[in-house]
Amino acid sequence: MHDVAIIGGGPVGLSAALAAALHGMQALVLEAQVDPGGRDARVFALSHGARLILERLGAWQQIRAPSPIRSVHVSQRGRFGHTVLRAQELKLEALGYVVAAEELVRALRARAAQVSIDFVAGAQVRAIESAAAAASICYQHAGAEETIGASIVAQADGGASLAAPGRTTEHDYGQCALTALVECPRIDADCASERFTGKGPVALLPFAGRHALIWSVPQAEAAALMAMSDRAFAHALVQGYGERLGEVRLAGPRACFPLQLRFAHRIAGSRHVLIGNAAQTLHPVAGQGFNLGLRDAFELARALAEARRRGQDLLEGLQRYRANRRLDRAGGTLFTDFLVRMFSNDDPVLGSARSAGLFLLDASGPAKRFLMRRMIFGSRY
Repeated sequence: MHDVAIIGGGPVGLSAALAAALHGMQALVLEAQVDPGGRDARVFALSHGARLILERLGAWQQIRAPSPIRSVHVSQRGRFGHTVLRAQELKLEALGYVVAAEELVRALRARAAQVSIDFVAGAQVRAIESAAAAASICYQHAGAEETIGASIVAQADGGASLAAPGRTTEHDYGQCALTALVECPRIDADCASERFTGKGPVALLPFAGRHALIWSVPQAEAAALMAMSDRAFAHALVQGYGERLGEVRLAGPRACFPLQLRFAHRIAGSRHVLIGNAAQTLHPVAGQGFNLGLRDAFELARALAEARRRGQDLLEGLQRYRANRRLDRAGGTLFTDFLVRMFSNDDPVLGSARSAGLFLLDASGPAKRFLMRRMIFGSRY
């Protein structure tokens, strides 16, 4: 029987398995895809805190050419007031790094191959059953029904479709994220831009000499934007962002993802825990989702290892994990949701308040440093 079975072999699931294995636990990953190394056009904005976790897991060293974010320019279209967050204000090399999803998974899998982790690809999980002494997972693999036992079962990236242990809040933002690789010479190669508009935020992240675009638009406009020629799309982007963006050229294919908030209020049942996207799915504004999920994975393994060190059932560690993650999860979710609701509108009163807020934030060094630390390390740090 395994100590920890993780459902979902994406970045959060692999990180949880690595962390558990490095603490001396027997870990199993069940991945639904037959070929989990398939094409993934996404990029991840990893905070400096995420880098520290990946370094402790021995995976950061495997990542090839991460693109540093040394400053973040935050502004809103058609309004005065902006702020610039700089890594040097915290005496850091970078606030974060942008890494292709495929590269992150490759690095995590390369590191996982160096330690003892069991991995089953093409496993379609049907049910999780918890008992007093252990949990069992029923899954289909290669046409056969299988059952395996584990002391703790963690639902990660690929497990969000399974039933959660308790109540879940869901909210459809009515937006889609349009992603692409773009060239925008006016933005520095190591600078990220977060531009708030009445229809949704526009993020440009430095990536491999270009910028990765994450453009939140109303669902009703997404299809038309996806159908445009590259030149027309670039023109629409400049119109949406504002003329100060300057000339833009598309340098890669576009993709479209619906945006919603999904927050599980109870993340742990009897021997069953939610982490990553299975616990909370956030709007991409401010890039908090993956970083929060990575902290889930790291803290879960640490709590379980502490229970083992004390000679306790791993279930005791699960209960401590649930209590310890409450503040960070709630803080990250509320902050992200607040930004979307506060900035994705054309209300003139709110617009003036936003301008004043950005101006005051830029003028206050302590406030900026507090915000940056929270975004890098989470609400408990």
